[in-house]
Amino acid sequence: MNRRHFVMLPGAAFLLRQGSVLGQPARQAGGAGSTNLTDILPDQLLLKDYRPKSIYKIPKTDIKKSKFPCFDLHHHARAKTPQDVDNEIKMMDAVGMERSVVFSGGTGEVFDACHRLYSKYPKRFDVYCHLNMKDSDKPGFGPAAVKEIERCHSIGARGIGEIHDKGVGVGGVMAGPPNWQGTRPGGGAQARQPQPAFMGPHPDDPRMDGIWEKPQIWACPSISTCPTHTGHICRRTGTTTVS
Repeated sequence: MNRRHFVMLPGAAFLLRQGSVLGQPARQAGGAGSTNLTDILPDQLLLKDYRPKSIYKIPKTDIKKSKFPCFDLHHHARAKTPQDVDNEIKMMDAVGMERSVVFSGGTGEVFDACHRLYSKYPKRFDVYCHLNMKDSDKPGFGPAAVKEIERCHSIGARGIGEIHDKGVGVGGVMAGPPNWQGTRPGGGAQARQPQPAFMGPHPDDPRMDGIWEKPQIWACPSISTCPTHTGHICRRTGTTTVS
């Protein structure tokens, strides 16, 4: 028995013991009408209909606010207006979060727009730029990327991130149909659009050396969440790795 099977045991035990999952109606796998979950075999139960109930009766502590000031090192920018940022501050105050690292998710105007929004609270948000991986397969890529890092840093970028590899290199693209990585709230423009597959350079690629040198000169951190080549990127760049 592996760890995944062990973790699934409580849910499986409940299904066997109770014969249902909270008795909520659900649509059959084939889509022909609806029925109680008691009539659906485990291999036909859809994840959206799964409502497990713990069989354990143990004390639960509901912590709503951190006892000490905490820091968020992984915050993808979602704010579109100053009011959105104000609301984020209210949420941070409510849970005891003192500061947050904001990933702008880009360079150029994408970073500039993000920085304009979050710079209203310089003591609460550290806005990070990304890497300009455009034309990484062409000569001159390195100097162009470094130039954009310098520009973002001059505006106020406090670091670089989120950087990841995930097997396709930094800036690489896994091809797939629209929204292939899952349904996003709202759909429409937020859904992922099909992109051609692209293999970017790995963090230890010599083309990336100049890029990693700049943050060290500025004592400017970069955050990586790459499952591959992590050892190389940490040894060569002093990168903070978050898994």
